[in-house]
Amino acid sequence: MHTPQTRRCKPPRRLPRRWWMQTICDVSAKTATPRSRGRCPGDGGRTLSGPHRPQDHLRRFDHCHFDFVCSYSRMMALCLTLYRTHGATVTHVFTPSDTHLAAGVPANFPFFKRLGMFVLAAFIFIFGTIPGLLLAPPATQAYGAFITTLGPVALLLCALFAWQHRADLGATFRGNDLRRPLRVGAISVFAVYMLCGLLVAVLGLPREAFMAELFAGLTTWQTLIKLASLMILAPITEELMMRHYALRLFPYERSHLWKWVSVLATSALFTSLHTQYGNWPTLALIFAVGCILALARIASGGLRVPILLHMFAEVIACSLDWTWASAGLYG
Repeated sequence: MHTPQTRRCKPPRRLPRRWWMQTICDVSAKTATPRSRGRCPGDGGRTLSGPHRPQDHLRRFDHCHFDFVCSYSRMMALCLTLYRTHGATVTHVFTPSDTHLAAGVPANFPFFKRLGMFVLAAFIFIFGTIPGLLLAPPATQAYGAFITTLGPVALLLCALFAWQHRADLGATFRGNDLRRPLRVGAISVFAVYMLCGLLVAVLGLPREAFMAELFAGLTTWQTLIKLASLMILAPITEELMMRHYALRLFPYERSHLWKWVSVLATSALFTSLHTQYGNWPTLALIFAVGCILALARIASGGLRVPILLHMFAEVIACSLDWTWASAGLYG
């Protein structure tokens, strides 16, 4: 007499529960059929007895086809869950690279919303200096001009930035990368300043009048106060205005063309604000530094790197001007 034999499934091997493994387990638990929750494949999970019959081949074929359909359905459910949970990191394998936007780019670019924020920031940038000019004592204008003019503007722009990005303020300011953009940007800023200095020395151009009068007639403490305000307030104000509100008017995340359009346009606007300089190498230097700062803003994804690079540029500019003037390299 033939004794019925029951086939048992081997227990699954335990694997480390990473996020994707946990997702697979969750989806498998939700989409598993009664056959995959403990019953063995074969004749509907029932015990097999007796010799194999010809219709068993058809039954096995039906089970194989059913297993394939279940596996495909579970795979599609897994992909859908991964896309909903980690949509920003899912790569569209079956979509050509030039037919979809980059990860994190909104489908509808909020141009008018960003234009409104730019207009508001420009209003603060232009008219925020008037109260300091009218209310500050004349005796402090020689060394406290940057504090009375750029100080209120920097505070108002920082408040506007904090209110606009109150949900993710820290991440928006820091960005996603620091070391490489900061290192490459610092080397580039130092290189363009040295190139400009050599060009001024070779051509015999005179010293900029603004730089010659910047610290003239000031005591040591007054010079330090003016230098500190120049190194802190000017980078914060100009980077918020140029590399945030002005740069975000362009969809630079969509393509390399838009990226270079935004870099060149904001650098030209940045250069046009520095009307106190007259030599063309100085204006070319400001335009090149503006391009470096804009590229650093795009590469880092935040304002921390361009602000630090702008502070570094202020230090290099003042040091190089003092060195050239002391060495008599100006024409």
